[in-house]
Amino acid sequence: MTITVIQPAPFMTVQDRGRRRHRSAGVPQSGAMDWLALAAANSSVANRTDAAAIECALGGLILRFDAAMSFAIGGARVEASLSGIPVVNDCLIRAKRGDELKVNAILSGRFYYLALAGGVDVPEILGSRSTYLPGAFGGFNGRRIQAGDTLPVLVPEKPGQASAQKRFLTNPESRGLVRVLRGDQSALFSAELWRTFLESPFRVTTASDRTGYRLAGPDLSHDSAELPSEGACPGAVQLPPDGQPIVLMADAPTVGGYPKIAVVITADLPALAQCTPGETVSFAETTTEEAEGALRALTGHYD
Repeated sequence: MTITVIQPAPFMTVQDRGRRRHRSAGVPQSGAMDWLALAAANSSVANRTDAAAIECALGGLILRFDAAMSFAIGGARVEASLSGIPVVNDCLIRAKRGDELKVNAILSGRFYYLALAGGVDVPEILGSRSTYLPGAFGGFNGRRIQAGDTLPVLVPEKPGQASAQKRFLTNPESRGLVRVLRGDQSALFSAELWRTFLESPFRVTTASDRTGYRLAGPDLSHDSAELPSEGACPGAVQLPPDGQPIVLMADAPTVGGYPKIAVVITADLPALAQCTPGETVSFAETTTEEAEGALRALTGHYD
């Protein structure tokens, strides 16, 4: 089974949950920016929640189903239709051979996911089908999906019913509040700077991508020198000398030298990922116990 891309989204790649056991070898995690949306879309078509799907951003798309198959759209809310009939997010939809899916616009959010029953059939590299664009490997030939590409789709192992577990989808109304823990180098910064970090809104800038979200807000400039490179991970909030935070995201490198004032908890990274340039975010300090509990509440339903 295949689908053919007629008009790709401006940013369109294959992603699953990413590479989770290779950071010590310098291989970034990659994977879906909003892993909750990926899981929910896959659940809608009875896939494993970590199955490879198509991640899109920055606009709509047009593609053709070359065989009958089921699909679902998750994540950012979109205006979409299947051969002229409107379709909505988070529903199992059955396409016939020759049907065309058209996503006209993103209405709210940043990343949306097209989950296909069976999953996108691209080679596994280091245990994942995810695309890592800076390294040009994984996904569909290690690159963005382009017009004319034909993507293979696995035959579903068995028919299934759509999952009703949708209560953990990113809520557009609350994605601007992000919980953090103190970072490894938080002691390098004054109590006043930490208080300003927590009490001030920050704007997501256009210089934000799958590697990191650059934020603009109050002046948090400091005298702490850059450190020798050390381990880094998605969610780490780096504070360069210019005082404008950078939150590392899915494609972030595995090391970095800027001091880390905080780290976004894993359960809140999907909400941050869905923030578009111009939106504001605020940070709230939490505890390790609350962070672990929030993640357990999610992974108990989405593996």
